[in-house]
Amino acid sequence: MTRDGLMNVLVQRQWLAARPSPGSHNAAACVVEPIILRLHKP
Repeated sequence: MTRDGLMNVLVQRQWLAARPSPGSHNAAACVVEPIILRLHKP
């Protein structure tokens, strides 16, 4: 899944605004990045 695809899913579930502020995008990235890293651990 691409980052854009993930953002679309989050917007569709109304977990993020369609046009989030730069601060909320950064906060979402801080939450999502550790999850992705944990899932892709060798």
